Amino acid sequence: MSLGRLSYWEEAKVNKQMHALVNFGKMRKSSSKYACKATLLMKKDDNKRLYGNYRPLNAQTWRDSFPMPLIDDVLD
Repeated sequence: MSLGRLSYWEEAKVNKQMHALVNFGKMRKSSSKYACKATLLMKKDDNKRLYGNYRPLNAQTWRDSFPMPLIDDVLD
C-alpha cells in the first residue's frame, strides 16, 4: 500500500499495523501500480484503524456484461 497524506506519527502507526499484518500472513508486500492508498480512519472510541482506499482501482475495472449461469446448468 502506498501512503497518502499522513503526518509522521500517522505514517508510523500505519507502518506498524502493516508490518503486523505482513507478519501474520494477512498481507504481502507489493510494488504494483494497482496498490491502494492507506489511510487512518477514526473509530467511535477515538482509536484509528487502517483503511485501504480501493476507489481508484475500482474505477479502472469493469463488470461483466452478462449474468452468471445458473448453478443447475453448470452442474449438468
